[in-house]
Amino acid sequence: MNNTIVELRKIRANATIEKKKHYNAAERKNKKLSKLQAVTIFISVANGSLLFFVLKQNTQVLVVVSMVLALVNSLILGLLKHFDLSSKYKENRRAGDTYNAIVRRIDMCIAHYEDKYIDDQTLWGQSNEIRNEYDLAISEYSFASTSSKDYQKAISGIDKGEENYSETDMKIGGTL
Repeated sequence: MNNTIVELRKIRANATIEKKKHYNAAERKNKKLSKLQAVTIFISVANGSLLFFVLKQNTQVLVVVSMVLALVNSLILGLLKHFDLSSKYKENRRAGDTYNAIVRRIDMCIAHYEDKYIDDQTLWGQSNEIRNEYDLAISEYSFASTSSKDYQKAISGIDKGEENYSETDMKIGGTL
């Protein structure tokens, strides 16, 4: 059953990288979304204040500035809608959560086997289920975009000790 344990550790290492990669992508998208939303709020408040001033002063320059601000705000809102960062953030979080569940399931499976709570046959069956779960996650979340920076940040985080893995685990997974 050593080969089964090795295969589970490979899946675990790869699922860990995928988990961190998707969480990093979600965090990046959420930061962009928050910044753009803050800008639109600021522009809306500034434009509203400017319009009150325009009503009192009736200055053409301020009317033009107000229209430009409204146009810029509309463009930013259009970009927010077009890029749909909110749903992309949720997709990446969901992907990270799925990979996290796979990692936890592998940890429990190996622990139960090492503690002799399950036999070889049960380990083999559970490892096949986990492999199928992992394959399904890969195909299901292939559309959830990540960048090479997300991957590099995931590897860097693992190297810095953000996850508890032995060097052997990560070599088995092919990341070192």
